[in-house]
Amino acid sequence: ETPSPNKPLIFNARYIPGRPSVT
Repeated sequence: ETPSPNKPLIFNARYIPGRPSVT
């Protein structure tokens, strides 16, 4: 679980089902 530079940790972690980052 790596926080994106644009997205917060919580949003990133809960948004991605298995992807490294949400774009």
